[in-house]
Amino acid sequence: MRPHFNSILIRIVLLQIAAFAIAAAAVGIASHLLLNSASVRFENQSLRVHAISIAEHLKQQTDGSLRLDLPAEQRSYYDNSLGGLTYVVTDDDGHVLLNSPGSGIRVLKNDRSGKPTYFQSPNRRRSYLGLSIPVQAGSQQVWIQVTRNIRRPGLITNDVFLHFLRRVSWFSIPIVLFVFVTDFFVVRRVLHPVVVASQMAQTIDPRRLEVRLPTQNLPREVMPLVETINQGLARVEHGFNVQRDFTADAAHELRTPLSVLRMRLDGLEDRAAAKQLRADVDGMSHIVNQLLEVAELENVVVDGSETADLRRVCSDVVELVAPLALSQEKDIALTGSEKPVRVRGHAPMLFQAVRNLVENAVKYTAKGTTVEVNVGPQGIVRVLDEGPGVSEAERELIFRRFWRRDRAQTGGAGLGLAIVARVTEMHAGSVNIENRPAGGAVFSLDLSHALVG
Repeated sequence: MRPHFNSILIRIVLLQIAAFAIAAAAVGIASHLLLNSASVRFENQSLRVHAISIAEHLKQQTDGSLRLDLPAEQRSYYDNSLGGLTYVVTDDDGHVLLNSPGSGIRVLKNDRSGKPTYFQSPNRRRSYLGLSIPVQAGSQQVWIQVTRNIRRPGLITNDVFLHFLRRVSWFSIPIVLFVFVTDFFVVRRVLHPVVVASQMAQTIDPRRLEVRLPTQNLPREVMPLVETINQGLARVEHGFNVQRDFTADAAHELRTPLSVLRMRLDGLEDRAAAKQLRADVDGMSHIVNQLLEVAELENVVVDGSETADLRRVCSDVVELVAPLALSQEKDIALTGSEKPVRVRGHAPMLFQAVRNLVENAVKYTAKGTTVEVNVGPQGIVRVLDEGPGVSEAERELIFRRFWRRDRAQTGGAGLGLAIVARVTEMHAGSVNIENRPAGGAVFSLDLSHALVG
C-alpha cells in the first residue's frame, strides 16, 4: 500500500530533507568539477613553468649542439623523476636532442602551427599529462615536451575530494541532524496555531455554533480558509437561531388557541366527544410544551458553581406526575436516599429530564403496576417500569428527536427522551438503559461525576 503523508509537518520536513539531499549532491558534483578544473589548470600552469624554465637554460654551443644547464635543485627533479616529471627536447622532425633520464624517449608529433600544445597520453600502466612548446635556441627552433606521470588526470582532484569528504563528514553529519531537528521544532511551532484551530474545530457542534476558529498568528496561506470557515459558521448559527426562534414563537402562539379550544370543549353537550377531543388537545399541548423546552434548552448555560438536590428534584417530579399515574390506574413511588443528594447542575433542567423519564415510564408501564423513582446517594437516578422494555436496536434511536416507535399513534412527537439526552449531555452525564429480568425497563441518569461532597 502506498503511504500517504497527510501531516503538513512531515511533508515539509521530508521535502526539506529531499531538497537538502539534492543540494548536497549538486554541491558535491560541482565541487568535484571545480576541483578537477582547478587541478587541470594547476597542472597546465606547472608544466608551462617547467617548460619555460628549460627554455631559459637551453644554450646552443659553437658546434651547433644544444646544452641544458639547469640549476642543481631543478635538475634533481628530472634526474630522480620527482613528481613524475620528465622532459624531451626535439627538432622539427622529432629527433631527440636532449632528454631527462626517466623520460623513456617518448616523442609526440609536433604541432606544425607552432602553438603550445597540451596532451594526454594514457596506457595500461601509466598516464602522462604533458605540454609541448616551440622555442628558439640560437639559430634553430626546437620543441620542449614536459610530462608528468600520473595515474589519471583527476588523481589529485579525487584524492583531495575524498580526503575532504572523510574529514568533513565527521562534523557535517551532526550539523545536518541538528538542522533537521531544529527545523522540525521550528516548523511545528509555526504550525501550532493551525493545530489549535483544528482542535477548536473539533469542539464545534449544533450546540456550540458560537465558537469561531482563532486567527491569531495563523500562516498567511491558511488564513483565507479559516476566515471562510468562520463565515460559514456564522451563517449556520444565524440559520439555526432563526429556526430555534421560530419553533419557540410558534409554540408560544399555539398555547393560547389550545387553551381557548379546551374551554370551548367544556361547553359541548356530547360529553363522550368532548372527552375524546380533550385528550387530543392535551396531547397537542404536551407537544407544544416539549417544543418550548427544546427551544429553552439551547439558551441555557450550565454554571459549574450551581448545585441542585437530586432528591428534591425527583420528589417534585413524583408529586407532579402522581395525578397522571393515578388517573391511569398506575402507582408511582420515590425510593432511595432520604438525605439530599447534591450535584453540580441546573435544577430546572434536571427537573425536565427526570420528568420526561418518569412520564415515559408511566406511559408504557402496565395498569396496576408501579413506576419507581430511585435516587442513589452516588448521584444516580433510576426510573424503573414494568412495560415492554427496550430492544437493543432501539436503545440508540429512542434518544433522537421526533423518533417514535409507532408513528400511527398520536399524543407524542418523540421529543421527551431527546430532551433527557440533551440535558444529560449539558451536565456531562450519561443515560443507560437496561431491561428488567421480570419485564420492564430501567433508565439510569448518571450524574455521579458531578456529585458535590
